[in-house]
Amino acid sequence: MKTGERAPEHGRALNLIEELREEVDYTICREIMREEVVSVMNKATDFVMCAEEICAEDYTNESSS
Repeated sequence: MKTGERAPEHGRALNLIEELREEVDYTICREIMREEVVSVMNKATDFVMCAEEICAEDYTNESSS
């Protein structure tokens, strides 16, 4: 994220996901609401799609060398 190769929102999404996971794991009363799950799933899906595109680009660049 820091190098600019990844969108800053992906870094923020990963931080949010980690925070939610830790809250649920280590807090007795914390439950994740359906809306939070949907939001996190959408962000995770977007992140994975971006990662796949980057991997495909890297593979294409390596194959053409």
